[in-house]
Amino acid sequence: MNPKLRALAEGVQVLTIKEGYRWAIPCKSNPGYAYEITQEGDQLYICNCKAGQNGSPCKHVGAVMLWEETRKHVGTVKIWEQTWKKEEKR
Repeated sequence: MNPKLRALAEGVQVLTIKEGYRWAIPCKSNPGYAYEITQEGDQLYICNCKAGQNGSPCKHVGAVMLWEETRKHVGTVKIWEQTWKKEEKR
């Protein structure tokens, strides 16, 4: 399945660590753990999950790609970011 479609179907959540460069995806099967996605160059995304380490496209990268495409077309989703920051402080 296409990694972007899989990310949408599974509701993968994206947390921005450094806008346009580094993200975290909370692991649903292991609470408290997150996969890290980094961008190298213009289009190359690297994930530290098993699929990503093998060079396969993964849902984590698909989610980040969707997030970044949306951010570039719509702008940063401030409401979501503010909500996440409030939850982070708890």
